[in-house]
Amino acid sequence: MFLDHKTLTQDDYVVIAELMDAERGRIPGGIWRDKFSKRYSGIPKVGIDENNAFRLNGKLFFPIGPFMTDLERIDDFINKAHINMLRTEGWYETHTPTTWNNYLDNAAKKNLVVIGPERGDYYGPAGFPFNSNVDRMTEYIQMSKDKPAMFAWIWKNETNLGGRHQQIYLPTLAAWAYVVHREDPQHPASNSFYGNDWTKHYGTGPTINDYIRSAPLFGGKKWLQDFLEFDIYTIAQRLHPSLNFPDMGPYAAYFDAMDRMRSNNKDLVPIEPSIAAGNLNRGETVLIHSSEQVYSKRG
Repeated sequence: MFLDHKTLTQDDYVVIAELMDAERGRIPGGIWRDKFSKRYSGIPKVGIDENNAFRLNGKLFFPIGPFMTDLERIDDFINKAHINMLRTEGWYETHTPTTWNNYLDNAAKKNLVVIGPERGDYYGPAGFPFNSNVDRMTEYIQMSKDKPAMFAWIWKNETNLGGRHQQIYLPTLAAWAYVVHREDPQHPASNSFYGNDWTKHYGTGPTINDYIRSAPLFGGKKWLQDFLEFDIYTIAQRLHPSLNFPDMGPYAAYFDAMDRMRSNNKDLVPIEPSIAAGNLNRGETVLIHSSEQVYSKRG
């Protein structure tokens, strides 16, 4: 069922659905009720439509951009890759709400939008990123939510990376998303996952970070972020067991994993993939993509 929010005014709403049999009698237990609040009229500055496509000021927008780009390198990516966005604050000596504001201002001068900050002084104690400071996150949002270059919020890269005491589990991510929605209903909240967890090496069933399996972490009610981000280092990690299969190469494993993330999350939200084409292994000589291939140049 499709619920069109565009025509709704700013208000609180209740949705009631009934499951009926062929004679239009309600099936026992077949009633569902939920509520939501719309905190703006019309459409948001950055929205997601029924096709899981981004809308920027109502117009279709397909974000393409580099990760953690320093200010002095932005022009290089504009000229060589025709980017329209940036992902994650680049280098500063320290990372604060002020540097995030500065990064957004510099992006706006280039007619770019930004997903971030993803690095900053809201992080929790070393080794415990799940204990990050939501009051400090609130300061970031309040200071920057009206910046022209603001596109979406993200707080930590690869939240599923690490052991039991390093991973950031869905209830914490939901709390961070709640802060975003409370302070800035005009921009979505996102989350980045280390994509290897979705390769068939770890099985083909849903992970604890998928919508399908999230209910035990939320008292029986499933949860999903506004949109997801996904990365796998297909060249640098091609010999890792999660990518090294006799029946498919590392790129086939990459797309198989991305398809699994999509199906495990019921295709409910956009998935923004990262294409990590480079080789990060020092001292290793391996055939990798040329810049012309990465940027789809010809001749």
